[in-house]
Amino acid sequence: MESVMILIIFFIIVVLGFMFYSRIQQGSIQEMQRQRAEENAVAIVQNMLYMPEIQCSEKSVMIDICFDIYKLDAFSERIDPRVSANRNAFLFYQQDFGDSMIQIRPIFPDQKDPYLIYNNTPLDDAEQSFILTSIPVSLKDPTKRNTKYSIGILDVKVFT
Repeated sequence: MESVMILIIFFIIVVLGFMFYSRIQQGSIQEMQRQRAEENAVAIVQNMLYMPEIQCSEKSVMIDICFDIYKLDAFSERIDPRVSANRNAFLFYQQDFGDSMIQIRPIFPDQKDPYLIYNNTPLDDAEQSFILTSIPVSLKDPTKRNTKYSIGILDVKVFT
């Protein structure tokens, strides 16, 4: 009888230890997933910052962290998934941007409507968690002679 009681207590201790270990592992797995999502967000921002399709240039030299506003308009119209002719272009950029929303908000000298570059927001009704990364950028208006540069904020919202 004593041996049976010792075995029961032993198994209770083993089960409690396993439950404690599994909760610790679950927390570490969630932290790893969050870290991976943040790395993915940074990769999307880097892809966006150095896209030659929308970067501005001076005398055939690309300018870092600068976007041409006319290229932004053309690019956002070109990858709009609502237009059936643009579906292939949207799918091409979906490989790089995944489930995210990318927009550029002009903030100085004039606050204009944001340029929605890419939008692949999940259609789930539930609350979506996301990682928002905001970076200041230069916006170039090549049609103006003076004050042709303005300041904007690149917002990249990556859904997890």
